[in-house]
Amino acid sequence: QKENHRVIGVELIPLSELGRPRIDVTIRISGFFRDAFPHLITLLDDAVNMALDADEPVEQNFIRKHYLEDLENEKSETSAPDRVFGCP
Repeated sequence: QKENHRVIGVELIPLSELGRPRIDVTIRISGFFRDAFPHLITLLDDAVNMALDADEPVEQNFIRKHYLEDLENEKSETSAPDRVFGCP
């Protein structure tokens, strides 16, 4: 939102514009961050899921590549896309 400079959504930058492969990262959050900013955690999760669903070569999208490898190694479909970790 321009009025208050809040991030209200995410969009996937096309690989042609990004100019490099998508890297895979994990995010560790504190309990305070989790409790104070749940909407930001949702945005991070949305961004991960966009990258997982992108129709891109796995050599250019390491998030998708590692997700598919996890599925092949019998990791559950619900935990394979996890990238945000913190205190329960």
